[in-house]
Amino acid sequence: MARSLLQHANKLLRSRKFSEVVNLLQTTELDYSDSFDYHYLLGVACMYLGDIGCARKSFDAARKITVLDTRLLIAQAALFLRRGETGRAVEYYLDILDNEPSNKIALEALDFIRKQASGSPSVIAEWVSSGKIKRFYPNLGMHPAIYKTIITFVILTVCAIGSLSFISYKRSLIPPVRGDLSAFVLSVEEKSNVLQQEMATEVYRYILTSKQVNDSYAKALNYFKDYQ
Repeated sequence: MARSLLQHANKLLRSRKFSEVVNLLQTTELDYSDSFDYHYLLGVACMYLGDIGCARKSFDAARKITVLDTRLLIAQAALFLRRGETGRAVEYYLDILDNEPSNKIALEALDFIRKQASGSPSVIAEWVSSGKIKRFYPNLGMHPAIYKTIITFVILTVCAIGSLSFISYKRSLIPPVRGDLSAFVLSVEEKSNVLQQEMATEVYRYILTSKQVNDSYAKALNYFKDYQ
């Protein structure tokens, strides 16, 4: 039950429903005093809502449980950065890089401090007021709605490709239609004069009537047209 509640809170957090996360978790505070995830999720929700006091209190409680979680270090470093305490923020970002040398948020934050924020509180204040500072907040992950959209698109694409492949395969089984054979159709005069008139000089195994000759010729054209 406890785990399912925290999972639900995490889903709400990824859906950017920060107020719902706070309302859900604050009513169960006594039941989760020893839960790192509880304090972390509540702190992040408060952080994105701009309630820095709540965020700071929650992160301090989480830190009493563990101090080595990278997500928590990123969150607390961002709070220091917001307040202009760049020295403390740098310490936390360096601790993150000791464990994860390629951590993108830590690297970008240090680059920001070195190039823009160091010795310039007004730059940090502008980033806070504009909301750009949130790029250094803990990553919330992909929004579930976007994930569902991508999955739906992938499924539809696979189905479409499968359908087109099946249609192409079916078409490959059907031989192409022969070109115009009208030039080979016998005229009325030709049909009436298909028999050899003088037969005395030759020996024939089969002798056909005029109708049989015309029928055979017509069948030959049809067989040719159907690739038979």
